[in-house]
Parts: sequence; C-alpha cells; structure tokens
Amino acid sequence: MLTPDGTRRLAEWIEECITPEQLRRLIPENHPVRWWHPRLGEPGSAETLVNVLAQGGHLTLLAALILIGRSHARAAPPPEAETELAEALVSLDAEIVNAGARNHAAKPDDIFLCYAHEDVGPVGIICSVLRTHGLSVFRDNQSIPPGSGIAASIVSSVNQARAAVVVVSAASNASGWVRRESEQVMARRSAASMEVYTVVIEDVPIPEPIRDLFAIDLRELADTHDVNLVEARLMPMIQTIRLKTSKCR
Repeated sequence: MLTPDGTRRLAEWIEECITPEQLRRLIPENHPVRWWHPRLGEPGSAETLVNVLAQGGHLTLLAALILIGRSHARAAPPPEAETELAEALVSLDAEIVNAGARNHAAKPDDIFLCYAHEDVGPVGIICSVLRTHGLSVFRDNQSIPPGSGIAASIVSSVNQARAAVVVVSAASNASGWVRRESEQVMARRSAASMEVYTVVIEDVPIPEPIRDLFAIDLRELADTHDVNLVEARLMPMIQTIRLKTSKCR
C-alpha cells in the first residue's frame, strides 16, 4: 500500500501532469470513485483521489492514470511511489490467484476440458453429454466468472480437477494454449493425481504430450453431430470418472 508520503508525492505529480478534463474523461460518471470523490479534478483534490484509488481496491485504475500521465509528462512520477504501487499490484495479483485457487479447491471440477475455441460445435455436444451424466465440467468460456483472471482460473482448475479431457483437432494442434494445457494435465497425470483422456474429433496426428494415451474416436462428430454416438463412445470414460469422483466426495 502507498505510504502517506508516497501518496502526497504521487498526488502532486498527477495534478501537474493530468488535467481535470482528462481525469473526468478517464473515470466514468458511474464509477464508484465518483461517489467517494465528488470533487474530482478540482485543485488540491488529487491526494484524496489517490487515497480513494489505493485503498478502495482500484489500484489498476491508479496504475492506468500513471501510464497516461507518463505519456504527457516531462518528468517521471516519483520512483518511490511507483515502486510502492508496483508492490501493491503484485500483492493484489497474488490475492486474486489465491482466491481462485481456494474457490476451485472448495469444489473441484470433475473434468477440465482442454480444447480449441474453433471447435465450439463438437465441443458443445461433448460438454453437454458429460454434464447430462452429472459431471461438472470446467470450460473456460462458461466457467470463468466475469472479472476473474483467465490464466489464474485455468491453472486453478488444472491443479484441482479430478480428470481432464483433451479434444484433438487441427485447430487444437495449432493452438499454443492447448499445447500448454496438455503439458500441464500430463504433468499431473505423471504425478498420479489426475486421469487424462483424449478425444479425437478430426483425422489429424495426436500431439506428442498425449500421444501415448488411448484415444476415444469421435471423428464422425464433425459431420453427424450425433449425440447418441457421442454418449455411447464416452460412456466408459464417464462411468470411470463418476466412480472415482464418488469415492472422493
């Protein structure tokens, strides 16, 4: 957190480098800071603004103001204040990551779904079948709460989920993100703390990290979108996961 001296120095710099018009434009009318600080932009009010931002959970907005001020200022902001703000942001990031980990630890996902967003159609069917059979599925575009860090949420789920399903396609083979996720889930499998299953939906090579796993063949799915086919092919995996998760609950 900023010290009183750091707050004062930073406030003086902000008043010199950012005009009242810029402040009012950068901070929306409906922002909670406006409620706490109705004198926004008035002479001598910058110290109150810095205090409100630093202590009210708006460190990222304060950092943005500094970046904007830097682009117009002849002099850099006080280095001590910048250092304190950087340390506060690091602490805030750690709190967000730890909060995500605690949330997932409180109720781990049954399955972490690793896939490429280009395969939204087939993946939607797979996900629906898994959930129909009572399994909780972490799917990034559905499971990450608004405002949460994407990377932190994914890492937390990978570290806590009881099993992972890696969907193999041309798009997933080309995805660096899918490759990193595959490496992470295989690392947990090597530590005997996660089961990993491969589901192939296109006739493409299986990537190196998961090549040794017996794959579930759903290559017809892209053409047929047959839910019954998906259910039949996935059922042995579903039964295995349900049996193991029931023992953990």
